[in-house]
Amino acid sequence: MESGFAAVTLAAVSAVLIHEAGHIVAASLFGVKPEKPRAVFGGLSMRLAGSTSYPRGIIILAGGAIFNALFALFPAGALFRAFSLGAAVYNLLPLPYTDGEGILYSLLAWRLDAPDTAYRITRAVSGVSLAIFFVFAIYVNAVGIGGGTALLLSLIFLLMRRTSERF
Repeated sequence: MESGFAAVTLAAVSAVLIHEAGHIVAASLFGVKPEKPRAVFGGLSMRLAGSTSYPRGIIILAGGAIFNALFALFPAGALFRAFSLGAAVYNLLPLPYTDGEGILYSLLAWRLDAPDTAYRITRAVSGVSLAIFFVFAIYVNAVGIGGGTALLLSLIFLLMRRTSERF
């Protein structure tokens, strides 16, 4: 059991570090420097120094998921590939405080040229996505498919952040 826990921990931490490396590489392509990352529940959070255009911001936000997807193709263990691919998919969902929410906001603000409208639409979409995620997490736990505990912990985290601060 301990070796199983160690393998899961190593796979999860590796997926998170690869994800953040993807953001750093994407940001460096545009000469944008990341600020010191900070640990948050389930991963890391990193802000960029200065500002960038919406299209560049979209690429930087997607960089983490792109790295996760690429590394999931490597001939590594199944557990690592699953965590890396899972991190890519999860972070592209328009859930609160994910890269997907940031990508949606940036895309809307850029194309609509109306940041306030983009903010309202993004908050509505991320709220609906959170409700769907809630139903999915409950279903996974009820049916007994693996990963239910992680989904519920993630859901609790998202709900706590959603109700405590603005995006």
